Amino acid sequence: MANWNFDDCAVNNSTVKDTSGNQNNGTINGNLSCVAGVSNTALQFDGKSYINVPSSKSLNPVDQLTASFWIRVDDFINPVSTIIHKGGVGIPVCLNNREYAFYVHNNFVFHQTPAGDGSCAHQVYSTKVIEKGKWLHYVGVIDRKKHVMSIYINGKLNIEQPDSYSSFNNNNDDLRIGFSKEGFSWESPFKGALDDVRLYNRALTDMDVQALYTSNAQFSDEFNGTELQSTSWSPGQFNLPSQTPGIITVSGGTVTFGAWRTANTENKVTFSGNKIVIEARFAGLGSGRDTHIDLVDTKTGDYISAGESNYWAGLYLHGSGSFGLSPDSNNTNPSVNTFKEYRITIDGTSFTIERGDTLANITETKTRKLVLSHSLNVE
Repeated sequence: MANWNFDDCAVNNSTVKDTSGNQNNGTINGNLSCVAGVSNTALQFDGKSYINVPSSKSLNPVDQLTASFWIRVDDFINPVSTIIHKGGVGIPVCLNNREYAFYVHNNFVFHQTPAGDGSCAHQVYSTKVIEKGKWLHYVGVIDRKKHVMSIYINGKLNIEQPDSYSSFNNNNDDLRIGFSKEGFSWESPFKGALDDVRLYNRALTDMDVQALYTSNAQFSDEFNGTELQSTSWSPGQFNLPSQTPGIITVSGGTVTFGAWRTANTENKVTFSGNKIVIEARFAGLGSGRDTHIDLVDTKTGDYISAGESNYWAGLYLHGSGSFGLSPDSNNTNPSVNTFKEYRITIDGTSFTIERGDTLANITETKTRKLVLSHSLNVE
């Protein structure tokens, strides 16, 4: 629907560009300024000013809506400050012309309130989470297919409650960021900073929300649905199979596999920057058995996948994102004293496996393009 990242505000302080490709550009009314944001630059709201975005069909959701933004509340002028509002002049009590709206309250809670099914606005409030002067990440999900509204704070579900409506009360009113047209005495323009404001015409999942919070998802600047490959993962997570349970989280330096380590294996994982190196010394585990590791990017929830299934003399790769060490050559079990040593290197674009009798004597190498299965694009 829209993505106002505010990264061009130092160049142009009158127009706010929508980078989703939907051309939902906004006009600044008043005096906003550029400040350091969570990602590049943010906009500072002075409690008097706002952004007006002309109405368009792309801003009217059908049955799902997600709003996402980074916010730093500096102060409250009145009890309620508007963050995003699409609707007309307020109708006391019912508010049925409020297509959707997101607020902060001076009791330090978030509030989202969309109308629907031609009727009144529904309400959901977060717990007390706002701290003045501190950046927070907010995601509000309104899923009228599943009839639920949710609020996430810093990547975690804060509250969820039922929502009986099946649609939104679409209108032709402009959207505003930082104030509304409702004109209630208890409401005032926002005073604080906003960064990376997004609207989606779908209900983001828990995994999507976590990806936004950790700032590891990459987004297309064009409205074409193109998925861009991630070039960074930290920390990474290695899930071990059921026969050797355990989870290893790589956060830096060198760690050992722990539960996966047996008398016939010596394994370690090293992590540096955007590269993960896994070294394994392996002998057969017995007829019909193998060991596999699922690699999961914990920032996006993606499997780190090497492509289609590819059995290769003791090491296999699965499109689901796992690789494994299996009995050598054609699934036969080698002698317990026959070891092969492997080095698996994963960087931003490739997945390389080296094998030899020792790591100092590598005799075979395979490389595959790294493919990540999941990314978020503004639609």
